Amino acid sequence: MVDFSLAGCGIYLEAPNDFCKGLALKVECPLNQFLPAGISFEIVAVKKQGNGTLLGIQFNQQVLMSNRLKTTLAELSLNVS
Repeated sequence: MVDFSLAGCGIYLEAPNDFCKGLALKVECPLNQFLPAGISFEIVAVKKQGNGTLLGIQFNQQVLMSNRLKTTLAELSLNVS
């Protein structure tokens, strides 16, 4: 995951794929514990980038920015840096 917001996220895939706009999908990541039950994901953007693809994913409902979520996002960003 390369980006996260209250309305969606961005995921970079290095492997070739056939994803397209409008496709519903399931995303498994450490942040799932902070997402509301029943949330769904839809690809809203597909952009070729280098040898991979950047997917823009929209949630069907907004995510509540709790203190635990803020802390986890900060920790994850420090681990990537």
